Formats: sequence, structure tokens, C-alpha cells
Amino acid sequence: MIVRTIVGIMLVALLVLVLFVLPVWVMPVAVAAISVLAMHEMLYTTKFIPEKSLIAGTMAVAAILPFWVYWGSDARIGAAIIMLFILVLFVNALLDHKHITFEKLGMAFLSAFAVPLLLSSLLRIVRLEHGQHLILIPFIVAFSTDVFAYFVGVSMGKRKLAPEISPKKTIEGMYGGLVGAVMAMVFYGFVLRVFFAFNINFFTLILMSVIGSFAALLGDLSMSYIKREAKIKDFGTILPGHGGVLDRFDSLLFAAPVIELLILILPGIIQ
Repeated sequence: MIVRTIVGIMLVALLVLVLFVLPVWVMPVAVAAISVLAMHEMLYTTKFIPEKSLIAGTMAVAAILPFWVYWGSDARIGAAIIMLFILVLFVNALLDHKHITFEKLGMAFLSAFAVPLLLSSLLRIVRLEHGQHLILIPFIVAFSTDVFAYFVGVSMGKRKLAPEISPKKTIEGMYGGLVGAVMAMVFYGFVLRVFFAFNINFFTLILMSVIGSFAALLGDLSMSYIKREAKIKDFGTILPGHGGVLDRFDSLLFAAPVIELLILILPGIIQ
């Protein structure tokens, strides 16, 4: 627990550094780095795709996509990336058709686009009006859901939420994570109101935290499903006490794009 806490504090400090201290171009670099590491974990650590050529191609696409989003998401460039990657996949399959199955091609294609595009929602949020303040919302919702779900689950959890996918998750933990996310977001709303003199729409803020918390849980369970299929406990060991990159950022995968959508369609939190 001590190691987990220390690493968690270091991650928070690094997050603050990337979002508020370093130049803005560091953010797509960070998202690309996380995506590349996540691809390596998802394909190599799980042993779903042992072929290094497929892993290399998938990691290359994962590295490129965040910069594509950051630079404006030009449709022509996006189409070129997709077509070139499909070509690379099938060339590899034809050269090694005995080992590279169509199932592996599908897994590589999904992995290459899913994680970097989901995380790249952060790059669009930060460029919105008040983006420097809005960007913290997906992190607060995702991580507070994780923390409160863990502690409530450990102390009060009795009823299993998804025993065949994630045996340790409980219904009580789910509710704890939901309440924790709402509390954390309300606190953040008061911080914005008191220290930055913003007029905060607390109804929108609470609704966003509730929906975002369920999205965070879905992301966590989705990655647990993959680990279950691969028969592994963690995606890696790069973050002591937390596991791999995907183990730490799994709840953010779905929370970020869902919160981006809610920011766009709901009445503004900051007015």
C-alpha cells in the first residue's frame, strides 16, 4: 500500500507538471507515450499477438494518432493512416500466413486505434474554452471513482459486481466510487468558484460526475475482461503497486470521451 501511494502521488505530480507547467506540445507527447506502452501491454504482455512486426506497426499507429488529433484531425491524413496500416497488416499476413491469422489482424487493428483515439479526447478538451480547468474533470472522475470504489469495496463490499470478470469488484464498491466521484467533483466546483471566481453549474457538474463514473467503471471492467481472456493479473509492472499503464489508465479510457461529449452537449459547467 505504501508503494502504491507513493507512486500515485508521483503520478499526480507528473500530471500537474504536464498539464500546467510544461509547454502545451508535451501533452500529445505524453498521450502518445501512454498509448504506445498500452499497445505493448495489450498485445505482447497478453501474448495475444507475439509477432513483433504486428506489434511494431500497431505501436507506430498508436504513436501517430495523438499528434494527428492535436494538429486538427485532417480527414485526408486520417484516411491515409488507416489505409496504409491495413496494407501493412495484410502484407505481414501474406508473408507469414501460417502464424498471422485474421483474428490477429482484427486485434491489431482495434488495438491500434481504440486506446490512442479514446485518450486523445483529452487533447480536444484542453483546447476548448476554459480547457485548462475542464481538462482535470476526466482525471478527477476516473481516479476518484477508482480510489473510493477500492476503499469502500475493501471495507464494506459483500455483493460481487462481475465475479467472472473482476472477482474483487463489488456492488458496494461501485456505489462508493459513484459517491466519491460526485463528492470530488463538487469539491472541484467549489475550488473553481472560490479561487477562480467562476459561476459553476453544479447540476451539470453532478450529472457529468455520475455518468462519467459509470464510464470509468466500464473502462475498468473492459480491461479486466481482456486480462481475464489472457489469464493475467496485471498488464505489466512498470508502475509499482499499480501494475501496467493500462492498469492505471483503464478507467480514463471511457471516462475521457464520455466527459468530452457531455461537455459539448450539456449546459456549460463554467459560466
